[in-house]
Amino acid sequence: MTWQAKLPGPDLGAEDAFKQVNKAWDVLGDKNNRATYDNRRLAAAAAAVESALAGNNKEAFKDSEVELAKQQVLRFLNYKPRTRSELLRKLIEDKLYPAGVAHAAMDYLQEKQVHSDVDYAEQWARYKWRTGKWAPWQGPATRSTGLTLVHFSAQRKRFVLDTGCI
Repeated sequence: MTWQAKLPGPDLGAEDAFKQVNKAWDVLGDKNNRATYDNRRLAAAAAAVESALAGNNKEAFKDSEVELAKQQVLRFLNYKPRTRSELLRKLIEDKLYPAGVAHAAMDYLQEKQVHSDVDYAEQWARYKWRTGKWAPWQGPATRSTGLTLVHFSAQRKRFVLDTGCI
């Protein structure tokens, strides 16, 4: 049995995804097949842990530099919302991550929709609108964040359409 559990990806067609689901049901629906599958997974996991504990793989439980950069970005975002350029500047200049690592971490987080400059612009615009501090395009206040007029124009249009405010 060479089947390995994984979800069908978006690149599969409906027929291939259906075949994978049927194959998974064949393995997991039968008690004997499921027990065999579980035993193989447990044996592989136990072997990996034994190998790591024996010192054969000293890097097994270490986070990569990109993982550490992602964690740092999440800490930055937990403190306050920031733009991509602000986060990159903090990673590279303040925390001394290599530029490639910082960009890889940000690309991953944006791909997973954890961070977006457009969402930041929307939050900023809503805050300004609610507090009565709205002014059309405040250049110096926003240039330091790395946002452009395009970000704000798109968000202002979306905000007006969502709320009906003019």
